Amino acid sequence: MIVAHYEAGAVVEALQLSERVIDLAEGEAVRQNLVYRTALARATMMRGLCRCALGRAGWRTDLDEAITMARGLDPGSRFLMITHIYGITVANKVLLPDTAVMRGTAEALEIAARSGQDFALVTARWVRGIVLCHGGDPHRAVGLDLLVAARQTALQQGYPTAAVPVIDIEAAREKLRLGDIDGAVKTSREAFDYLMDNGGMLWHGSAITVLVEALLARGGESDLREAQDAIDRLDGVPTDPGFVFHALAVLRLRALLAHAKGDDDTAYRDYRDRYRAMATELGFEGHMKWAEAMP
Repeated sequence: MIVAHYEAGAVVEALQLSERVIDLAEGEAVRQNLVYRTALARATMMRGLCRCALGRAGWRTDLDEAITMARGLDPGSRFLMITHIYGITVANKVLLPDTAVMRGTAEALEIAARSGQDFALVTARWVRGIVLCHGGDPHRAVGLDLLVAARQTALQQGYPTAAVPVIDIEAAREKLRLGDIDGAVKTSREAFDYLMDNGGMLWHGSAITVLVEALLARGGESDLREAQDAIDRLDGVPTDPGFVFHALAVLRLRALLAHAKGDDDTAYRDYRDRYRAMATELGFEGHMKWAEAMP
């Protein structure tokens, strides 16, 4: 229930539910029971993810603690926690793929392979693939292969999973990197429209980022108008107060659009500085790296 609320964008409610579970599961006697330890670990994970999405302090401590707690749980629980934490945070530029992220997602892939369950393998492949792609060379090629395999299985089996649009976002990013700007626009536009029409609040920021970057790279007047419309569309999505995944994307992309349109330096610097300040205050590693690269 908590995960469903979170993924639907009801993050405040998911946070309240996770805190309630933590309150009920606290205590040394409870911690000796595997069932309650599992519930406590998952609730800690969800509290961290909710705090992260809402820009609230304590998210990093929660996620670190949840990963530590997962080591003492069954493989299925470890798998769920690794894929949720690293899939969401890396795709949203919260965490960069460091050694712990690489090791964790490799373990998740091993767990899925041993389980013999296609759905678990799809999840492990797309999460591992995203992490490897965001890790850059020399990991990108292996990551892309995993994403292709995950997408193919998800479509063949008809799994109701976020895998396909999230994978398509990464495919569009790769097309843009290789100079296929038209292909990047088409693929990212389709992913963004799908997510906007069908939910998936966690991935809107990633989708619009690639779309706007591709439109700005193409640079026609209609492209700039479409970029403006896409940013305004995301900015108008009703969210819980403090939902920073959208806010960060909007600030950065408004800055890039202002620069591309040749607007006065004041507008660009205002958006850039606000974006940089928010990323730094939140401690979102990927966004901080992006912000530092903005002149």
